[in-house]
Amino acid sequence: ENHLAQQITTHTRKSWQGNNNHRGQHTHSQYVTCRNNNTAFTSPQVTQPMSLAK
Repeated sequence: ENHLAQQITTHTRKSWQGNNNHRGQHTHSQYVTCRNNNTAFTSPQVTQPMSLAK
């Protein structure tokens, strides 16, 4: 869980540039919801870390 959280935090730090409201503050389910509702999250690079969170 902690490892995954670090991985997501690292990933969001790259993806949500300048978005301090979201960066590193999501659980996995919240991250996925946010990702699915954000048109910026459409590249394979973004969905790749999600496959590790099962």
